[in-house]
Amino acid sequence: MAIVRRQNRQWVQLDEEPAANFPMSLYYIGAAQACNRIGAHAGPIALVYHGRSVRECVVKGGFATPGKAILQKLRKDPRFLRWMWHTTRQQARLILRFSQQVAGADLSALTDAELLRIYERWTGLALRTLSASTYGTVLEFEEPLLSGPLYEYLKGTVPPRYANDVGTIFTVLTTPTGVNENRTTEIKLIEIALKFRQVVPASSRKSVDACVRYCQARNPELLLTLERYHGRFSYLSYGYSGPKKPFAETIDDFFRHLKLSKTLLQRKRRDLIAANKAIRQQQVVWFKRAGVDAEHRTLFVLLRELAGLKRWRKKLMVRCQYLVHELVVEISKRLGISLAEAQTLSHWEMYTAIAGKLSRPYLRRRAQQTVVWIDGMRWKVLPFGEARAIISEINRSLQVKGSVQELHGMCACAGKAEGHVKILRNASDLPKFNAGDIIVSPATSPELVPAMRRARAIITDAGGITSHAAIVSRELGVPCVIGTKIATKVLKDDDKVSVDAGKGIIKRVQ
Repeated sequence: MAIVRRQNRQWVQLDEEPAANFPMSLYYIGAAQACNRIGAHAGPIALVYHGRSVRECVVKGGFATPGKAILQKLRKDPRFLRWMWHTTRQQARLILRFSQQVAGADLSALTDAELLRIYERWTGLALRTLSASTYGTVLEFEEPLLSGPLYEYLKGTVPPRYANDVGTIFTVLTTPTGVNENRTTEIKLIEIALKFRQVVPASSRKSVDACVRYCQARNPELLLTLERYHGRFSYLSYGYSGPKKPFAETIDDFFRHLKLSKTLLQRKRRDLIAANKAIRQQQVVWFKRAGVDAEHRTLFVLLRELAGLKRWRKKLMVRCQYLVHELVVEISKRLGISLAEAQTLSHWEMYTAIAGKLSRPYLRRRAQQTVVWIDGMRWKVLPFGEARAIISEINRSLQVKGSVQELHGMCACAGKAEGHVKILRNASDLPKFNAGDIIVSPATSPELVPAMRRARAIITDAGGITSHAAIVSRELGVPCVIGTKIATKVLKDDDKVSVDAGKGIIKRVQ
């Protein structure tokens, strides 16, 4: 597949997050297959991998054009959304069952051919799951094709007395309901802290190490309870490519809760349990107060359903990726390379690698920088020279000139805040974050959730209403502005800014 090198292509950066070629490329190939199913063309897309992170870029219109076709189909055919849910659930059962089988298998006893058959089977199931469930992502990824017009509709229809509450109303009406894993994990950890806080002596609450020593020596039941909790929920922080969350972090999370008073723990638990019921009640109330007509109510419900499907699918895929982690580890051992180097391989390259046709120096170089090019139903890993040319073209297109004093984005969770900026791209940036800082990120990911819980506000370059930042910020009640395009380019650590998330405005504070 020849890549046409044109200097005037305009690029849009959709996202930047910690991920490796495996499995990130599967998500975009699945999205391209989804577009192809309805007769639309996605791309060109360039996935630029550098170390443990990826910049996800598309030529302007590469997702907006198929996104408009998806929106048109959803509006004309209500059965399409039901098909998406039904097919995703069907495929979910298959890939989860297979992933659990892989996790329980002795992979070291398998031949290379058997290992590759497992790998091929899993990637096939992943692509079928993703191609049925990524329509909402494509719809909102490049441009807010559904959420944008709905926000503008609200601004024009709410009664004057609610004119300053548009952001809050929009947040409520677009928040998906249903089981919320972030709330569930928090509730369970609070319950463990409430159960054991009376038996853990004050001397063992002074440090994490003291707490661990106490558990090991005098309270094995608490240690076993935390191990079970870790086994049930630790996959949620795995993200796309790991690493797996160490048990020590779960101990640390428990210790933070243990230091809180019984009254505060009980109140937090009560509020979390009531949150889902409260959001449903608020949606009914605001539909009436804002004067939303029947047609737009249907569209708000559609947007919530798409966000809910994305949240459900992402949780499923993270769990499955967590379960097959050892499969990629075993492949890396067979190839005599590191796990990071193995994760730079696209799923179609594994056969070549196992056959010994990819040298170790080549794989090491690939681990430093790789560009995967996806154009409709064609995809490839670009040669190094061609990759450098595409990266230069993208950088020129995305360059920001001049000083920017005010940024604009879309409201994901209404609220106001003022504080100091911390640029967080991945987990390695977490040590510099302090409670009360304002997170500025290309796009948030599960590994940033501990900081998101303590942030005063969240700002992202990319993402729509179905993005991770939008969904999690609502769950946590943290003001959030998404889709600013340039926040990480014009802001730096310790800049002071004010955020009016309801209006989608960020201003520098002198």
